[in-house]
Amino acid sequence: MLTKSEAAVLRSLWQRGEATRGELVSQLKLSRPTVDRALRTLLTYRIIEELGPRPSLGGRPAIAYALRPDARLLAGVDLELPWVNLVLTNLVGSPIAKHKLYLERRLKDPASLLHQLGEQLKGWVLDCGRRWEDVAAVGIGVPGPVVRGEVSLFGATLPTWLRVPVQEMLKRQLKTEVYVSHDVHLMALAEAERGGWHDEILLFLSLRPGLVGEVRFGASVLIKGEPYWGAHGNGGALYRAYVAAEELADLDEERRCRHIAERLAERAVPAVTLFDPDRVVVEAEFMGPAASRLVEHFRQRLLSALKGEFPGLLRISLAKVGELGVALGAALAAQRQLLRCPERLFDGRR
Repeated sequence: MLTKSEAAVLRSLWQRGEATRGELVSQLKLSRPTVDRALRTLLTYRIIEELGPRPSLGGRPAIAYALRPDARLLAGVDLELPWVNLVLTNLVGSPIAKHKLYLERRLKDPASLLHQLGEQLKGWVLDCGRRWEDVAAVGIGVPGPVVRGEVSLFGATLPTWLRVPVQEMLKRQLKTEVYVSHDVHLMALAEAERGGWHDEILLFLSLRPGLVGEVRFGASVLIKGEPYWGAHGNGGALYRAYVAAEELADLDEERRCRHIAERLAERAVPAVTLFDPDRVVVEAEFMGPAASRLVEHFRQRLLSALKGEFPGLLRISLAKVGELGVALGAALAAQRQLLRCPERLFDGRR
């Protein structure tokens, strides 16, 4: 277990990118001997490295230190069901490998399905030439509300899970830190990170294909870079958030695009008027080349519905994160949790 001063130094280097002893002393209000001891410990465990002397205008040049990004790994999991997107990143969130797999177990049996997921995840990391012991944390996105690590899934197009302790079950199996969250919140985190929209109120809308030909809608509200969770994990959820397969069955591509956009706009109006966002971002990669047309139809329909009711300047755009958005957001969420408690990087390894 790291001491408080060692954890503080590690967190500072992780967030800043690099720093000298003097800068750490000034920022953390620690004594120089305390910072020196912390740096020696972190160097011993190879979680940080020396970058060499900074340029000097006179006097002895200061040595800079930085986190070693590849010292440990993070895994992000998008439990889309029955498909799963996986991403492996370093400690600063840069992707190293990605993979898509299909879960063959019955979706209504969460224990069997999660066991299969855990084994395939460990096997994939080994196939990437990495050791499972180097994975410091796993972030997992699920298509339903999460409260204290327990997942509930329900709805016409999903299996029914009620308060399944996904986080604890996978933590026991994988023997590493596990963090579980709603998939759309994670995709929104990844989008805000890529767009640099940390200081905005962001309404993120996702469109994903369902199990029986329907289109599922998801939503998340980010307030200054943090998801609004709500009291029961449902913050940002849209009412009746899907378009049934039979509504789309006989439509050509253009009519299908317009119909989905109209239904999405109807669902988004209450969220826009309630949260007054700076920006609305729509993730619709599965629509292929029609995605940009869908967003334009959505823009026209939404602004028409809000005319005379909503005077704010609203920016509407197509998302950039793509298919791996949830998995990348899951890895980012795991990184944020480790930043709060960096001593967990050493669990089982000292």
